[in-house]
Amino acid sequence: MGGRLIYFAGREQELEQVQTAVEQRQSVLITGLGGVGKSTLAQKVLETSVHHFTHGCEALPIYSGLSLTSLIVQIAQKLGISLSVPYVAADSTKVLDELRLYLADIDLLCLLDNADKIGLVQPLLSGLPEITWLVTSRRQLYWPAFDLLHVELLPPETPIAARMLCHYARLSVVNENLLQAQQVSARLGNLPIALHTAAGLLNTGDVPNLEALVAWLDEQGMAALQIGEWDMTTFLDGVVGTARPPEVSTLLELCGVFAKPRIGRFIYTAILHSLDLPEQLMNHLANHSLIRWSEDNAFFELHPLIHEYANLRWQRSSAKEALHRHFALCYAEYARQERENGELWQEELVNLYQAADIALQTADWTILHPLWRAITGYLWFRGEWQAYREFNEKCLLAVRQRGESYFEGRILNEIGYVYLETGERERAQDFLEQAKTIYDKLGDIEMQVRIRRHLGILYTDQEGLGQAQHFLAEAFTLLHSYMKAHGDGDNWVLPTLIFLYHAQAGWAMVKGDYDLAQGYSQQALGLCRAHYAVVNWLLPMIELCLGDIFYKQGGLATAVVHWREVIVVGQKTFTECRVVAAAQVRLAQVSAYEGRRNQALYLAYTAHEIWTQSGLYDKVGKTEQLIQTIQSPAFLQAPTLPPLELWD
Repeated sequence: MGGRLIYFAGREQELEQVQTAVEQRQSVLITGLGGVGKSTLAQKVLETSVHHFTHGCEALPIYSGLSLTSLIVQIAQKLGISLSVPYVAADSTKVLDELRLYLADIDLLCLLDNADKIGLVQPLLSGLPEITWLVTSRRQLYWPAFDLLHVELLPPETPIAARMLCHYARLSVVNENLLQAQQVSARLGNLPIALHTAAGLLNTGDVPNLEALVAWLDEQGMAALQIGEWDMTTFLDGVVGTARPPEVSTLLELCGVFAKPRIGRFIYTAILHSLDLPEQLMNHLANHSLIRWSEDNAFFELHPLIHEYANLRWQRSSAKEALHRHFALCYAEYARQERENGELWQEELVNLYQAADIALQTADWTILHPLWRAITGYLWFRGEWQAYREFNEKCLLAVRQRGESYFEGRILNEIGYVYLETGERERAQDFLEQAKTIYDKLGDIEMQVRIRRHLGILYTDQEGLGQAQHFLAEAFTLLHSYMKAHGDGDNWVLPTLIFLYHAQAGWAMVKGDYDLAQGYSQQALGLCRAHYAVVNWLLPMIELCLGDIFYKQGGLATAVVHWREVIVVGQKTFTECRVVAAAQVRLAQVSAYEGRRNQALYLAYTAHEIWTQSGLYDKVGKTEQLIQTIQSPAFLQAPTLPPLELWD
C-alpha cells in the first residue's frame, strides 16, 4: 500500500542516451520541470548500469539544509570509508581533500538527485573527477571547467501521458478511458507527478471517474492551459481540499515541519498521537499518492515538490504554532529515549536542530534540555568543536532567559572545556571562571569539583603551576568532604576522583617530579582495576599517562608495555579513540627507530584516521609529518632513538 507505481514508457531514447554516456564514464546532467520524471529516469539508469561499474552505483538525494560537508561524508560512508569529520560546520575543502586520498582506483556511478544548488554540485564534480556523476536538477547547472553531457527531459507526449494516468489510476487502457485521460493529461501539462497525484483522487474515490476528474480540473481553473502556464500549488490546494478525510490537510502540513522529505514512521506516529490523530490516517497520504512508503514501512518519502508544498502549507497554517510545539515535544521525548544512539542522531540531526530551533524561539528549556543533551553528545563524540560551541552558545542565551542557573553554569563549563581542548586558553578561562562563580553560589559539589579540575588543567604549565595546584587541591578537599559525608556510591564520585588523580599526575609531570606523578597515576590505576566494571573506560587514559611517566624516567621498555595496553584495553572498552591514537603515535615512533618501518607506518596511518575522525587537524598535520619522516632515507640511518613526541 502506498508504493509508487512506475510507468516508464516513452523514455527509451533518453535512457539509452544517458546509459551510453555513463558507461563511457561521461558524467551527465538531467534537467527539466519539477515532477517531469528526472529521478525516475536516473534511477532506471542506475538499475541498468550497476554491473558496469566495479564499485557499483549509489544515489544521494539532496534536500534543503544539506551542507557540502555532510554530503561528502555521505559519499564516503557509501564507499565504506570512515570520515567522521565535522558534520555540521567544517571546512569542506579539507574533507574533500581527505576523501580524494581514497579514490585513486574508484569506479563508481553516483546520482545526486534534486541538486538545484550549484554550490553543492560543482565542488564535488570538479573535486572528485574519478567518480562518474549523474545529476538531476530543475536548473541548468553549467560551468565551463567540467565536461558534462546535458540532457533536458520534457513532459511526455499526451498519448503516453494518458496511458501513464490510466496505469497510475489502475484503469483499463480502452479508447473511452484514453480519450478522457488525454483531456486530464493536457490540463496537467502531461507532468508525471501531477498525473500520479490526480490518480490518487480516483483511487480513493474522492473523484469517481475520469469524466468527473475533467470537470473537477475545469473547476480548479485548469482548462485549456499550456505547459508551464498552470501552478502546481493551485493544483495541490485543490487536491488537499477535495481529499477525504479532512485531516489529510493537517497530516501534510505536519510533513512540512520536517527538514527532510524522508520521515521516520516512529517519530511521525508519535506526533500524530500527541495531536490525538490515529496512526491509520497516514495511509490516506499514501492512498492519495502524496507519500511513498519504504519497503519495510520504517519510513516514508515525499516527492521534493510535494515536500516544498507541505512546507508552504505549514508556513501559512493557522495551526502552525501547535504543529511546531508537538514536533519539538516529540523529538525531545525521542531524544530522552534514544540519547545514546549516535547512528540515529546522524540520520536525524537536521530534524533535531529543527526541533531545538523551535524550542529556542521561546527559550523553552523543558523541551530544549533533552535535545541539547542529544545534539551536544553527538557533536562531542565526533569532535565537532565549532558546531558544539555554536549550539551551546545558543542554548546559553535560552537558559539565561529562563533563569536556569544550574544549566547556565553547566553550559559555560562545557564551552570552556572545549576551548581548553582546542588550545584557546583565554576564552577557556573566561567561561570556566563564570561557571565557577555560578556553582560556588549554588553550592553544587559535583560541578564545583569538575570546574576546579578543568581550571587545574588550564593552569598546568610552567607559569601557572601554583594556580593549578590551588584549584586541584580545592577539588580534592571538596570531594573528600563529600565522600566523608555521603560515601562513594554516587555514580559521579569515583570517575571524578580518578580524573583528579590523573590531573594531579599531569601537574607533577610538568613540574618535573616524575616519582610524584607516578604515585598519582598508580592510585588512579588501582581504582580503575578495583572498580573495572564501572570505570574501565578510564583505564586507557591512565595507562597512557603511566607510559609517558616511565619514558620520562628512562624506562622505555616499561613505557611501551603501558602504551600497548592502551590499545588492548581501548579495543575492549568504550573509550575515546583519541587516547588510543596518542598511544599509536608513540609506538609508531618506537617501531620506526627499531627498524620495523611497516609496523610504524600502520600505527601512524591508523592514528591519522582517528585524528581526522575527531576533527583535530593540528594532530592530523603532525601525524602526516611523522609519516613523511618515517618514510625518509635519512630517518632509517638514525643510530639512536631521539626524544619522542608525546602528544596529548
